Amino acid sequence: SQYQNTLSYGISAQLNQMAQNKLEGITEIDDKESSTIEAYAQSHVMTAHYGEFVPGLRVQNDSDFGFYSNAKLNWMKDINLLAGVESKLRLSYGQGYRTPDLKQRFYLFDHSNLGYIIQGNENLEPEESNNYNMTLTLKKDNTRLEWSVFYNQYRNKIETVSNGFVDNIEQFQYENVGEAITQGQELSLVLHPIESIYWQQSIAYLDTKNLDTGKRLEDQPLWSYKTQFNYSLTHKLIMSLYGSIEYDTYNGQYDSDGDDVNDTDINAVTKVIQIWDIKASYRIINQVNLYTSIDNLFDQKRSIGYDTVAEVDERTIESRIFNFGINVIF
Repeated sequence: SQYQNTLSYGISAQLNQMAQNKLEGITEIDDKESSTIEAYAQSHVMTAHYGEFVPGLRVQNDSDFGFYSNAKLNWMKDINLLAGVESKLRLSYGQGYRTPDLKQRFYLFDHSNLGYIIQGNENLEPEESNNYNMTLTLKKDNTRLEWSVFYNQYRNKIETVSNGFVDNIEQFQYENVGEAITQGQELSLVLHPIESIYWQQSIAYLDTKNLDTGKRLEDQPLWSYKTQFNYSLTHKLIMSLYGSIEYDTYNGQYDSDGDDVNDTDINAVTKVIQIWDIKASYRIINQVNLYTSIDNLFDQKRSIGYDTVAEVDERTIESRIFNFGINVIF
């Protein structure tokens, strides 16, 4: 046969409810509710000479935002790029659509004791996007190298935006960015030379632009690096290292001269944000695991002495944490 086709389809329904009350008995958010029903269908077509095609369609009806449909098309083909190396090329296009959840619309996340509040926004609109991606995968034995290029167009992208300070407490709110573009590349490498060693790492470049303001999107790092290294001392004892590094995040602007115009870039306390975790697990029997870990190994956490108007510190509020426990699977 020159081609083979597999058809998949389904339907799902979801009900969301939320209420928020203070311990003092004060109702901050009365019962909020939304419901969504979705249906999808996709076809997986495998051809003898032209690769694999996966077209799909999803339709959604939301109790608050009505009906919407979005489509996708994926294509993949084995290519003979290098002798002795398994090579695959993937191209994809997809329409994205996401309704704001109840938390983004109504929730009040009050961390005044830490210097900030995040407020919901009842006027949020659904997020829409057009997404393009190309991925080249090279695999030889237990080594895999992957390069991805992506370009995304957003309308009404939902972001957390600072609206200034009230009594030295920064006021954040979820808001729609009218139109935005994100584009970039990611290079990942997986090394598994012997059974006891597994190392995965990736580096990504992300360029963003708010088309309404001409500025970069806030809270998006220009460069990021992630790694995971596992070493099995025995079949039962595994040591792991996890790392995440982000560099050069845009933090928005503030009003530096009192004319009610945000025209000065907010400085970062540090341009490099990094978190390293180490973990170990020991399998006593198949159903029982002991584990221990140190999260935030180098104790990188938010400073308390920076200028909260002109600066921002995006490091975690969590100090170094030591964990020890047991997992039991029934």
